[in-house]
Amino acid sequence: MPEKIYKAAKYIRKSYTDDKSSESESIANQRKQLDSFIQSQSDIEIVSEWVDDGVSGILFDRPAFTQMMSAIENGEINCVIVKDAYVKHKTKNNLLIFWKRGCNFIKSAL
Repeated sequence: MPEKIYKAAKYIRKSYTDDKSSESESIANQRKQLDSFIQSQSDIEIVSEWVDDGVSGILFDRPAFTQMMSAIENGEINCVIVKDAYVKHKTKNNLLIFWKRGCNFIKSAL
């Protein structure tokens, strides 16, 4: 029986960045950590990456996050992968926005 392959998106976010002309170091580090985690997972296919650099995580009204949620609703992705720090203070209720849409949520925590 074939293994389930998750159509996944990487979601990367950093609240504040001083230099908006280039990608913040935190974003680059998160991407490296996620890529390292994903390489060890045979059942994950990355189909997109969404980045909110310099955008507060207090609200869900973030440009890349909103686009990613549309991709989930359209069936383009069924799994979101983040670095652990993104959800450190999030509650189970906040994660329900993914689960109610049939989307898996993975914290890489490397």
